[in-house]
Amino acid sequence: HRDLHSFPTRRSSDLAIAFLAEYNGQPERARRFFQALDRFTFACAFSLIDKRRQDDRFARAMRGIHDEKALYGPRGALELNQAEHMAFISRLHHPGKNAKPRRLLMLRLEAAMPNGSWLALNDDVTVEHVMPVRGGPYWDALCPDANRRKEYANLLGNLVLLNHEQNERADNKDYAFKRKVFFETKGAPPHAVTRDVQSIQDWTLEVIDARQERLVRILCADWDLIRGAGLNA
Repeated sequence: HRDLHSFPTRRSSDLAIAFLAEYNGQPERARRFFQALDRFTFACAFSLIDKRRQDDRFARAMRGIHDEKALYGPRGALELNQAEHMAFISRLHHPGKNAKPRRLLMLRLEAAMPNGSWLALNDDVTVEHVMPVRGGPYWDALCPDANRRKEYANLLGNLVLLNHEQNERADNKDYAFKRKVFFETKGAPPHAVTRDVQSIQDWTLEVIDARQERLVRILCADWDLIRGAGLNA
């Protein structure tokens, strides 16, 4: 888990082990717990929760492992407050330029996609910008404004997952060429988040906008962020 130095995997793992030791065989209780733990851990990883408070909240969660109110109630250790929820949703809309958390978020999106798969951090999988950040003749014509192109290029709606060889071949080629790389590379079946663009014949800013909203909704539903956005001020 070196992809994100602040990713609090050890504390999350300790908490998960403690929970399973007590509640193995209770799937509904486990579903709620692991959804909350996953959401909280990613919020910590993306620095949406003050680092000085993270240790305290993990400790409170460990002490309250038997008390659902201590975990999920108002001011619950694993429950995001309203500001944290809104910051999380904002981060999904604006994932930023840092490659490591962007890759982590795309792996998590793949798991949330219909018929998606769980990918390990050491798998041969890279993040491909359909419209490249640095542009190119085809892409400069599509979006002449370099600043706007960079803004759109880093949105989830412009990203897919490829292996390293595919990524190098796709480079900053035009969309028609990239589609062949995505879907006609022997031995490299596309991931769900990549298959998602298979029906899109032309890549435009409007397509990126629409796909961005749809992918953010998928993650918000998987993390139950919409419900949480109105809770726990």
